[in-house]
Amino acid sequence: MNLEERLALIPKPHEAQVTRQEKVGYLVPPSPFVVPIGWEWCHTAPFEGPSIVATIFKGLGFQFELLDQRDDNNVDSLKGKFKDFDLLGIFTTEDSFPYLKKVIELAKKENPKIKIILGGALVSSVPELIMNNTLADYAILGEGELTLLEFIDHWADKKTHPKDILGMAWKNKKQETIINPRRPQMKNLDIVPFQDFSVWKRFEGKDIPEIYLSTTRGCHCQCRFCYRTHPQMAYKTPKRVKEEILYLKKWNFKHAWLNDLSFTTIPERVEELMKEAFSVHEFSWNCFARVTEVDERRLEIMKMHGCNIILYGFESVSQAVLDAYNKG
Repeated sequence: MNLEERLALIPKPHEAQVTRQEKVGYLVPPSPFVVPIGWEWCHTAPFEGPSIVATIFKGLGFQFELLDQRDDNNVDSLKGKFKDFDLLGIFTTEDSFPYLKKVIELAKKENPKIKIILGGALVSSVPELIMNNTLADYAILGEGELTLLEFIDHWADKKTHPKDILGMAWKNKKQETIINPRRPQMKNLDIVPFQDFSVWKRFEGKDIPEIYLSTTRGCHCQCRFCYRTHPQMAYKTPKRVKEEILYLKKWNFKHAWLNDLSFTTIPERVEELMKEAFSVHEFSWNCFARVTEVDERRLEIMKMHGCNIILYGFESVSQAVLDAYNKG
């Protein structure tokens, strides 16, 4: 069975059962970024990446605990938390390095046997810099689901060696950082596991008013100033998006931030999503878009199906600068 087939067989979150003794922790760090008034949910809604990671680990039978530290930048408040973990994953963002370095040192001090694996945009963009300046053991670079499956084969079952895992950074016995070749992106996003919101303790027994959701990964543009974790475009089918919305609506969400870098890339697909998927649950949503990909009729359809904010990127009014940026 190949990795894609294995990923597609991961149980839905409510079907997961504990069958392993290893305990996995996953930490989401705080951010110093201040959001505009009224957008505080950007720091409180369940992040998509960690929610998918939770589904994979729990679906494979591991004990899993999410440490949501977004409200607390005091590393000392985590003292005593790491003693029972066999593995600690950490979600890295562009502004998280000072916290990241300190929390890894604390975890290693409390539990010298713990293995630490990083993921997310920061370590994916500068893996050697981050690995060489922290005590982390591993990192997943770029798209994580398939690489995570192979890493688990190595860490928990000793079936693989890190050198053979695409999309992985790791340290050898001399503590030298090794950067493996990147893994090609998945073309079929319909096999990505559903998000597990039950691991976010702040919402235990409560509705989740705002969520993050993706219908695509990547960007079709080649702007020179942009670092893209997912350089190529890939799409979920409208049928899959519909199934995901129907599954997540049990948390009674009222708003969704669409993580798609440009939601309107294929205008005809947007209309299909509105009719087939976005009509199965009443919610408002916002998205990123390019002005070259919308027209008045399409905007009216999006508005009719809940869109209330569109974020456009206006880098410059100078054509010379736009040409230099390769904005197209």
